[in-house]
Amino acid sequence: MEENKQEYVDTQERIDTFQDESWKKLSVRANNILKAMELDTPAKLKVFVDSDFYLGKRRRLINFGKKTQEELRAFCEYFEQNHPASAYHVLSERETLEYNIRRNASFLHAEDIDFVLSYFDCTNHYPMFYMLVKYFEHSDWRKFQIIRDNLGICEERKTKEQLMEIYHLSQTTINGEIFSTDHAIWRAANSIERCVANDWEQYKLSDDVLKKPILTNEDFLTLYQSVKEAEQLKMDLECFVEICYHTLGFFGRIEQRGKYWLYTVDGVGNFRFDWLLQDFRKIPRTKKAEPFDLSEACRNTEYWSNEKVVRKAVPTVIEIAKQMIWHLYQLPSKGNKIIIAKS
Repeated sequence: MEENKQEYVDTQERIDTFQDESWKKLSVRANNILKAMELDTPAKLKVFVDSDFYLGKRRRLINFGKKTQEELRAFCEYFEQNHPASAYHVLSERETLEYNIRRNASFLHAEDIDFVLSYFDCTNHYPMFYMLVKYFEHSDWRKFQIIRDNLGICEERKTKEQLMEIYHLSQTTINGEIFSTDHAIWRAANSIERCVANDWEQYKLSDDVLKKPILTNEDFLTLYQSVKEAEQLKMDLECFVEICYHTLGFFGRIEQRGKYWLYTVDGVGNFRFDWLLQDFRKIPRTKKAEPFDLSEACRNTEYWSNEKVVRKAVPTVIEIAKQMIWHLYQLPSKGNKIIIAKS
């Protein structure tokens, strides 16, 4: 029995072949038996068949007919003859890498795989931006194509009017597809991570930049320039930052009317900026109106999730609120007070 076990070194390549073949050649019932019994490798199936389909010493699989038994026995014999263990060898780390990419990363073409492998050999990590670009570039899903062209992931970004003409869609439909941008980038990144690994942590801003409570696109410029050259990117800085937000995970984002504020301070996301702006809009714009005190407003528990003020986040919240109000209403500030009286 020990000698028999040693003959079966189930490499990942042989296991994958076994699972592919089982879905092609076995009935649904037989596949359900494999799944229920966790017979997910050829070695496990052979032991099961050689034991005359016994489970343990005394228990036999309930409701397991002769027809299905013979089907599994025939499949086991077929697999052993056509895919013997001797035809496979344990892959090295580099061979495993190449095998996994070629099998799982269907969004990469042959020349893309060559680039990924070459890049990994030089840097010891995956070109995640390059692969994300290829995911969108080779997608035949209209939603991903529209998002790709709107952001300029693969080439110069296109206007909504251009997208309407290219895809023969109304502005409402185009806007609806663009609305799902966040989910599309997350889905692409998640697919890449399942195929290879999560190597996004390799892309990190300098410690000095990460200490800043509020980030701007220019803070990503050094990283952008290095990655753009190394991974053959055509996207602009704004598109690069958009992808960073969804993949790198070390900063948050607040949005108002097309403008984004990126922050690195924990707790800022707990503040309800929409509620603050809603109350701010109700203030009459008269000469007698008192300045709006952001220092007081941003410490108001009514504007915080669960009415709990995150004290260390308050200064950043005040600064973002100040910039938001200037962006929306062009109203100046004096210290932490917004001058709302008419001039």
